[in-house]
Formats: sequence, structure tokens, C-alpha cells
Amino acid sequence: MVAVNVRPDIDAAAAKLSSAFGAKREIQKLPEVLWEGETVEMLATGVYGKTERHPNSPRTSPCSSNPRCRRPGC
Repeated sequence: MVAVNVRPDIDAAAAKLSSAFGAKREIQKLPEVLWEGETVEMLATGVYGKTERHPNSPRTSPCSSNPRCRRPGC
């Protein structure tokens, strides 16, 4: 449950989130980007960044089929 105290519809949607990690500022700024009369029913959050590859997954590289690639391990 996340409390943001922005607007009733946004507050209700935020309350359904289990976490607003890294998104609270964006949620608070939503009224600035919504059109007049537009309401929020649901929110989704996420994080940017590089994910780690599972150690048992095969290596895939966009340049693995490029014979001119000079990156080590390709």
C-alpha cells in the first residue's frame, strides 16, 4: 500500500501498489501530464537497469554472428 495524497483517483490506484520504489515522484507529478477529465484506474512501476543473465542460460550477443566483431568472447 502506497500513500501519495495527490488526487482521489491517483491515491486509490497507488493504494493498490505493493511498492512505489523509485516511482513516487512520478506518481506525484501525474496531474501535470494528464488531460482535463482524465482519470487513473491502475498504476504500474518498474526499474531501469541492466539485468543479470542466469548462469545456466546460453550466451546471446547481438554481435555473436558478426565476423568483424572484436569484442572478447564473441
